[in-house]
Amino acid sequence: MTTRRSKWDKVARDPYRRPYVVEITSKWHSTVAQGLAPGKCCLYVGETGKDISERFREHRTGQVLFGRRPKSPSKVFGRMRQKQGGLPLIRNVDVILRRTISDDYGMVVETGGGEARRLESEIIDALRALGHAVYPENFGSLNFNDYRK
Repeated sequence: MTTRRSKWDKVARDPYRRPYVVEITSKWHSTVAQGLAPGKCCLYVGETGKDISERFREHRTGQVLFGRRPKSPSKVFGRMRQKQGGLPLIRNVDVILRRTISDDYGMVVETGGGEARRLESEIIDALRALGHAVYPENFGSLNFNDYRK
């Protein structure tokens, strides 16, 4: 008996993953980072095998390009889009892709040992240690709500 392969197998097996950081502008702090100290940022950290600009567009619009592997939407971006009637988030007004932070880490080769998730967790913890609110809330070893201290 042969195993049927999904059209998503190649995408799912892409071993090259890249972390990325998205800043959620102060316009949204009262919604997603209440009590954030002045001078601190609200950020989202993720990792992807896609082009970072493409993944950023997916977060802003909630839509995946035709023919690409569906990805579950981030709750924080979904909440923001819902609050503005389902409209896409606007680049450099609602959210900003922070390439300089993302580029500092480069790509990681995922060999099945969780390397990409570990790097994502390290970035989240480093940013939280600086007092920033960093999504996803339930990821990393430092508590998401520590930014309120």
